[in-house]
Amino acid sequence: MTDRRSPWRRAFSPVIWGLAAAFLVAGVAVMLLVRSNLGLGVGAGLCGITGIVLVSAVFLAIGYGEDDERAARSDD
Repeated sequence: MTDRRSPWRRAFSPVIWGLAAAFLVAGVAVMLLVRSNLGLGVGAGLCGITGIVLVSAVFLAIGYGEDDERAARSDD
């Protein structure tokens, strides 16, 4: 069964948005609440994980698009 949604909608599902938002909120909260170098490092690390999740979703969307194109060519 094929998914007819665009590759971008498939890659950026609510799970990805929720995960990115959770890491971002946690990172900012840690940076604001823990006033030390450790808090700054952990908070920045959590915000960095947010970036990794979002960049990974972009590559996933590109892969989905390539798979869709390949499947369309094989149907011809």
